[in-house]
Amino acid sequence: MSLNCTISSRKAMSANTSRVVIYLCMLFMIALNTSLIGQTPSVSATECNCLNNASMPGNGQFEDVITILSAPGKTWRVRNVVGLFNIASAPPPAMPIPIAVGQIITETSPGVYTLRVKRRDNTSWTIVFNDGLQDLPINALRRCRYPSNTIIGDKGVCVAKSRTYQLDIPANLINNI
Repeated sequence: MSLNCTISSRKAMSANTSRVVIYLCMLFMIALNTSLIGQTPSVSATECNCLNNASMPGNGQFEDVITILSAPGKTWRVRNVVGLFNIASAPPPAMPIPIAVGQIITETSPGVYTLRVKRRDNTSWTIVFNDGLQDLPINALRRCRYPSNTIIGDKGVCVAKSRTYQLDIPANLINNI
C-alpha cells in the first residue's frame, strides 16, 4: 500500500508552514501504518485433502492447511494441540508424528502464517496458537472419512465355492484402488 501526501497551494507558503504540513502528513502515514499492523489476527483451515494412503480400514490420512492472518514479522507458536500430526509423517501403517507444542509457524508471505498438517481417518482436532500476547484457537469443522468398501457376496454361494464378478471402473480411478 502506498500513500502520497501532496502539498499544493496557489499562494506561497513559508518554509515553516511547509514543514508543519509535511510533519502532519508523516504523522498521518505513521498512524495509518500502525493501525494496519495492529490488525486483529484471524485463523482458518482448509480441511480433508485425502492423501489416498490407507493401508487398511480406519488408518488413512488427510492433509489440512491452517492459515493465520496477522501482522507481518510475528512469531506464532503452537501452544496446545490435539489430533494433528507432522506433514512429514510416514504413511500408514506407521504411526504419525504429533505436532510439537512450541513449534513455530512459518510466515509464507508478509502477515500470512501457514501450517500444513496430517490428521487420521474419522478424527477431529483442536489447536491453539500464541504470539506471546494472545491465544488464537481453532477446531476442526469436519470429520474426514475414507469410504468403507465392503464386498458381500451372494447369499446363494456356498461356503468353499467361488463366483466371479466384474467391476466397471473408470480409467482415472484405477490408480486409487
